[in-house]
Amino acid sequence: MRFPVGEGETVTSPFTGRELRKLQTKFRVAPHTAELVRAFLATGSAADTEGSFWSGNLDMESYSDAGPHTLTITWSESERLHADTVEFEGLTLVPTDTKYEERVNEDGSIFVTFQANLTPDETDRLRTLIAAKHSDSRYWSVIRRGVSDEPRNMRLGRVLWQQLADGRIGHDITLVDEAFDPSDAHDAFRGLAGEPQIGNLIEQVSVLLARFETLLTELEASGTVAPEAIGRVRTAADTLAAARSHIFFEVADLSRW
Repeated sequence: MRFPVGEGETVTSPFTGRELRKLQTKFRVAPHTAELVRAFLATGSAADTEGSFWSGNLDMESYSDAGPHTLTITWSESERLHADTVEFEGLTLVPTDTKYEERVNEDGSIFVTFQANLTPDETDRLRTLIAAKHSDSRYWSVIRRGVSDEPRNMRLGRVLWQQLADGRIGHDITLVDEAFDPSDAHDAFRGLAGEPQIGNLIEQVSVLLARFETLLTELEASGTVAPEAIGRVRTAADTLAAARSHIFFEVADLSRW
């Protein structure tokens, strides 16, 4: 099937900064051909002879009785996005082939969601960043090698994890553009459904877990529960609680998220 195209416009990709083309087709075809065109457009994007990917939208279809159909189609050049590595704050993460997505919001900011398998050391580093994701220093320069080498200021969104049989930890990670957050992001966070109850619940249960673990360590080391030991338990809870909150984001199978 051949589609005549006319000159169109270009738009800048919000993901890579490339100039992407828009073209238009307007032609008359027999009714049965119009049906084939509609079916073809519904299949999604297709590659041209130069390797560019295009998606078509049927803007208008007009006809009279059993006569020919006049079709107007807008073709939009698209990109196949998959980063080789995602780099931020000393981490170089390699996305799996299972999941890599980039989505744009109405304001031009983007979300990046991908899955990667991390070592225990990489996981510990990531969890220190998760603990700070609602602080003033939660934005970092992120580079998506293979998509764009231009750094973007982003923060962590949802992070799920799964313990793997080989000792590594699978992660489903979302990164959010700084431009997406309003200037009063803390107030916006407090207005989310379930807040502040859910946030407080996670914080308090994390404190309890940290105190319990520290208490067990003290009992094992000393054999007695001295007042000084209780003080150490309470002090340790303040520093360990944030590092324990990741347990609420463990899932049995990342492929279901």
